[in-house]
Amino acid sequence: MSTSLSEMVLNRADVNAASMGGFGTGGQLFDTSVMAIKDMIRDVGKDRALVISLGEGDTWWSTRLFLLASWLRSLTPVRQLVFTGRGGRFAGMASPSALVEGFGSRFPILDAFLRQLRLAEATEDREREIDRQLGVWSQIFAGTGGPPPAPPHPMDPHTVPGVLIPTPEDAVQIGVREELLQGWLGERLIDRCIQVDGRLSMSQVQQIVDCLVPDVPLEIHSPALAQPSSTSLVGPPEAPEPTGPQIKVIDRDAFALELAREWVRTGLPRNPAL
Repeated sequence: MSTSLSEMVLNRADVNAASMGGFGTGGQLFDTSVMAIKDMIRDVGKDRALVISLGEGDTWWSTRLFLLASWLRSLTPVRQLVFTGRGGRFAGMASPSALVEGFGSRFPILDAFLRQLRLAEATEDREREIDRQLGVWSQIFAGTGGPPPAPPHPMDPHTVPGVLIPTPEDAVQIGVREELLQGWLGERLIDRCIQVDGRLSMSQVQQIVDCLVPDVPLEIHSPALAQPSSTSLVGPPEAPEPTGPQIKVIDRDAFALELAREWVRTGLPRNPAL
């Protein structure tokens, strides 16, 4: 099959936790880092799947991954977060909503943030919504910087009568390791992917078409493939490259449609007799 992957692979970008002024690793949310966050949200606005590297578990704070997912859920069309762990291997996939709900259920203080967030109406404007969520964040967590907090609202369990008591973020954060994701997200986490050695086999093609989820994660091992705009997963691969695994997300329905079109092109006569 010579069809380009551009119609089958969800746009995919890597999110670097150390960038954006150290946002992912707990850097204070001052003006410079907030602007970098706004730029990142704007830049991923065209992506529907993001790859987040967890490394050895010292790359992302649980609190900051939660906050990122909250913004992605509210302000972007991103529908999947794909996690990689040690060696760049696939460690799971979940939607921003699944991560927000899972972390909120697991950590009471993050649930407190969600409840406080619901007290005011959200906006579709990126900058105002980010500032709104940061304002609530600074009410919940002490010492994070960001916009001045709004007047406190009584809430349980983080208030005395009428007073919100901020908690130091580093006192509750956990370094996100791939082993922790399953416990935190449970069935919300897709923990299996299709392992591909160079190119898809016909049985793997069938797995994609029959998959119960619309976004199908693949871990591709060398020989690596070229970029999606210039190659196909089905057919002769490009020249091998000695790289680590590549993580891709296939749009199941677009993939099935391309297979059907290819079958029509190759299986039916071009000028059928009337």
